[in-house]
Amino acid sequence: MSEVLRDRVLAVAASVGIEDGIFAGDSEMDEGAVVERFVDLFDERPDIFRKFLYPIFDSRVRAGLETIASPDKFGDQTPINEIFPPRYLRGDFKALGKETGLVLPEPMSSNLSLIVFFGLFLGTCVLAVVAVVIMPEMLIVLFGLIKTGAILIVLAIPSVAAHFLFPTLSRNSSLGDIHTYRELIEYVVRRNYYSYFDNGYWLTRRELRLMLGIDEHTEL
Repeated sequence: MSEVLRDRVLAVAASVGIEDGIFAGDSEMDEGAVVERFVDLFDERPDIFRKFLYPIFDSRVRAGLETIASPDKFGDQTPINEIFPPRYLRGDFKALGKETGLVLPEPMSSNLSLIVFFGLFLGTCVLAVVAVVIMPEMLIVLFGLIKTGAILIVLAIPSVAAHFLFPTLSRNSSLGDIHTYRELIEYVVRRNYYSYFDNGYWLTRRELRLMLGIDEHTEL
C-alpha cells in the first residue's frame, strides 16, 4: 500500500485502539484488502466496532444540532441539560431524530416530577381515609364513588390541577440515566449499531472508504 494509505490506516487503527502490528508486513495489501481486514476485525471484536462508530454518530448528531439549535461548543462530558434546555428537550429530540434519521432516547419526566405526582395521589388517598375516620358517614359517599368509578376522577384531581398550575412538573425533561453528551452518543451507538452491521457491513465499508480516501467506485 502507498505511504499515504498506510498513514491513514494507522490513524484509523489508533483511533479505535487497534495495535499497529495488525497491518505489519502488509506493504503489498491493496485498498480492498485493507477494508476487508478492518471489517473482519470489527466482526470479531464488537467493542472495537463500537469505538469505530462513535465518531461517526457523534458527527451526525453534531451536524443535526447545528441545523436545529446552533448550540455553543461542548465536549463529551458536557451535561445534557446544558446542550438541551429541559423545557425544549422533547421538541429538540423529535427534531434531531428527524434530521439525523437516528433512534434517540425518549425524553421522560424527571424523578422529581414522578415523586411530586405520586405524593399528590398518595396524599389524596390518605385524606380520604382521614375523612372517613373523622366523619363515618363519608363512608357511604366513598362507596358510591367506588361503585360508579368516580373515585378515580376524585383521586386524579390534585395531579391534574398541578399539571395545569405547574406545567414544568409534567414536562418530559429528562433522559433517565443519560446525563452527559458522551452517554448520549454511547446510547445512539447501541441503538443504531445494526444499521452499520446489516447488508454485509455495507455502510461500514462506505465509511472506511471515506476515512481512507479510497475512491467510492473502487471494487472491494
